[in-house]
Amino acid sequence: MKQRGNTMDKQKKKRITFKAYVVTICIVLVIGLVGGYGLSGLINKVAPQSNTSRVNEVYKILKNAFYDTTHNKTSLDTRILKGMVDGLGDIHSQYLTKDESKAFTTSVNGDYEGIGITYLKVHSGIMVSRVYENTPAYSAGIKAGDIIVSADGVDLAKQSYDKIPDLILGKSGTSVMLKVKKNDQYVSKKVTRKAVETDFYAYIANKNGKNYGYIHLNTIGSNTDKKVENILNAFKEKHVTELIVDLRDNGGGYVGTAKDILSLFNKKGETLYYLRDKSSTKPQKDNTNTDFDYQHGYVLVNENTASSAELIASTLNEVDGFTTVGSKTYGKSIIQVEDELSNGATLKYTDSEWLTSKKKVINKKGINPDIKIESYNRDFNTKYFSDIYKVDQVDEHIKMMEIMLETLHYQPGRKDGYFSVEASESLKRYENEHHLTVNGEYDYNDFENLLSDYMNYITDTANDLVLNDVLGRL
Repeated sequence: MKQRGNTMDKQKKKRITFKAYVVTICIVLVIGLVGGYGLSGLINKVAPQSNTSRVNEVYKILKNAFYDTTHNKTSLDTRILKGMVDGLGDIHSQYLTKDESKAFTTSVNGDYEGIGITYLKVHSGIMVSRVYENTPAYSAGIKAGDIIVSADGVDLAKQSYDKIPDLILGKSGTSVMLKVKKNDQYVSKKVTRKAVETDFYAYIANKNGKNYGYIHLNTIGSNTDKKVENILNAFKEKHVTELIVDLRDNGGGYVGTAKDILSLFNKKGETLYYLRDKSSTKPQKDNTNTDFDYQHGYVLVNENTASSAELIASTLNEVDGFTTVGSKTYGKSIIQVEDELSNGATLKYTDSEWLTSKKKVINKKGINPDIKIESYNRDFNTKYFSDIYKVDQVDEHIKMMEIMLETLHYQPGRKDGYFSVEASESLKRYENEHHLTVNGEYDYNDFENLLSDYMNYITDTANDLVLNDVLGRL
């Protein structure tokens, strides 16, 4: 069934600007290249065909005659369709199987049954990179940087990345026994799964005699606007005068929902942004009577703020006078639409682009914040390495070591990837304090321990450089 209709009808037509993980398998037809190809020498001549007929022709030939030596468990039909869409050269257009489509929708909406964490795969298991508020993991005292080494007795170090969710997720009310490495100690935690909502978190606090509201949007799901409206009403009852909207690490979501959120802050008839497709560029206006207003507003952004999250940031900045704080955003304003196919799969493809209220194009450019504050480095390569790095070597792993040591106040002296004597002495101090082998030589065990402490440090709100800067301005 093809999903069409008004962009505001989120169930009938879904306009997506989510920065998704793209899983594509390319089918490449190579003609006329010499060397490395064993050709049969037989050329089957066929009559000229239209473009559509040629697509069908290639499909039939591959379906009937292709000798598959890949041992790929994915069906040939799925691989052909993924290859066709991938051939567009647009990383945001995808053919999604029924299961992939369901997982994609779940990720956009931020609603699922589990314990409420995100994680990185490391050699000894999975390292928690984030714990969402008001979730089972949060209640169990699990923190970013903790390493989960087993789930119900299953060694996570031996599991592939795509198999781990099957062990962590589960029906609400069921429990999972986790063995967790925390601060060099192992503890067991029984965590009861429940339905969690990770798209939204908010609270009210007081600073310098002023009530301020904080809203963290992790994704723009189909119902996120309703949650924002409810909390804004609660803020109004508590006489909140300052508002902080945190869009850091928000990869986007539904444009229709973003428009509904923006309509909460503006007067009816106000131009929120422009929508450009093949035929025209049209203003998108506020058509509601809701207009929440604040003395001061701030939007927190970083390099992972993308798509409809950037749309919210740009309009709050240009139209509502909010101050943007953080680092340059990702830069994605093209919009995808989802068409549901007869087999339950989904074709997701680009059909339009949004421009800011001032008709600025931010695609592949991003938004430069009013107040620039660089974020902590989160570009981690957690793949196991057997090398042992020593003084006078140069490597990206050494650079990451120096960044982590510097952040944790061990003063390595430099952060350029050169392993200096000073950096080695800094590492020795860390190794000594954490009961590791003290030799000033960097190995994977040092890395895993450093990363655990680093992750815990940078996710602690006490060390949040951007948020603390804004709080200092209230």
